[in-house]
Amino acid sequence: MLSGQNLHLSRLFRVALLCALPALAAQSFSQIAPMGRPDPDNLFPRQGHTPELVSVFDMRQDHRGADRVLAESVQGLANSEALRLDKIFLIMNDHDAEQLNYLIHEQWVLSAAHIETMEQLLLREPTRDAIVFDKATLGIAPALAGCEHRLLVADPRLIAQFHLMVKDDLRGRFKTATEASSWLLDQFPRQVNQQIISLSGSLNLVDYQVANKIVGMRVEDLGSNEIQNELVTKFDATIPCLGNIPGGQRGQTIIDNLSRGAKFLVPTDNMGNLSVMSAFIPTSGNFSEQANSGAVHQPRALSGSDPYTGDPTGMAYDSRPWVQATLGFVVSKELDPLVMQLAPPLAPKHFDHAQSFKLGFISADVYGKSYGTDRDRVWSDYLWLSDQVQRRAH
Repeated sequence: MLSGQNLHLSRLFRVALLCALPALAAQSFSQIAPMGRPDPDNLFPRQGHTPELVSVFDMRQDHRGADRVLAESVQGLANSEALRLDKIFLIMNDHDAEQLNYLIHEQWVLSAAHIETMEQLLLREPTRDAIVFDKATLGIAPALAGCEHRLLVADPRLIAQFHLMVKDDLRGRFKTATEASSWLLDQFPRQVNQQIISLSGSLNLVDYQVANKIVGMRVEDLGSNEIQNELVTKFDATIPCLGNIPGGQRGQTIIDNLSRGAKFLVPTDNMGNLSVMSAFIPTSGNFSEQANSGAVHQPRALSGSDPYTGDPTGMAYDSRPWVQATLGFVVSKELDPLVMQLAPPLAPKHFDHAQSFKLGFISADVYGKSYGTDRDRVWSDYLWLSDQVQRRAH
């Protein structure tokens, strides 16, 4: 039995604990709060020097996916080096060849040299250290390669063929893709890019993922509580997600799940060599001169029943057909201001400043839902960012 003094102390402890619970809850919730507003001038990372020359490797006759991933890892590492004035450009299809001709014709680059073989390509990046990965680790392998400056091997037969040295073998190491991404984020919290993510499986993005240490998320995992927790606790709010999605309800579900974690989708269908394209400086429009001009943006409150489909700065995802923009870059015309940042040479010349604009694709009725009571703040940041990016494009 407690003595009178001990009983008094016990009651004091319980009172103190009850008083501390709100503070403890606030401390826990602060871990998922947005870390400041995103930078409208730097939505997409770029690494390395603006290229003057390109070294071209034509892989149109090589349809082996493992060869292409290895080549893109070389490309991503080489193109991220700050002092190089040339960048590696890979031709995977006729579309890439057209883009290269355009870069030269419009004098974005001065000239192009040609690489004839994979062996010559490997000489452009003086490392033979490699990471072997499997399907479960496809999302983390490019970012890990960027963090550790290593090549990517999807087929072990390439190790002996090109005299590579395996430093990391990720095969069978993780039971799920979620476990793999959690491990990467815990091991390299300061190196992994927290201002952008991608959808894993988009092989045309591997070079950009390696160069910028970007984590890929599997679309089938986006709806899980574990991934939603990662989207909220490990990455900034209101950031882009690059990737390709199917149409119809499956595409809508992907948009919904990204939106819950306050991420907006920027489709990158049919777009390669982003580690090259993103290195150029935007020249279209007064891109950074009108940040604070015009009317002050007033955010609207969220409502679960109002998807804001009529708000040009908060339009929800829709299923209207994609339109064909310059050089076959498949994108909704409403995303043109984003193309100006992500790949300045491909920004359509016929950009219509008066048309409606989307800051990626979202589902506004669930945007930021995983942030709980901080959701209104996340939504306000999205609208503010939309407004700022659109001003810079005019």
